[in-house]
Amino acid sequence: MLLIVSEQQSINYSHLLNEAVNGEEVAVCQLALLDIYDCAGYEHGIVIVDLIVLIGEEHLSSHSMELSQKKKR
Repeated sequence: MLLIVSEQQSINYSHLLNEAVNGEEVAVCQLALLDIYDCAGYEHGIVIVDLIVLIGEEHLSSHSMELSQKKKR
């Protein structure tokens, strides 16, 4: 369901996730900020939790802080 919804929103979810897993800062932030709802939202939440386990909470937190600072500017 997640891939179907992301395709409908013109998001290449698999590519974005692959970049995030490889530590690409922009991809991590984009993935974390996607607006995905309903059943696909639960699947996306599971992916985000798995990503946190894989790359580490500190890594994700540092990206989130950087993104917050950029949004303030």
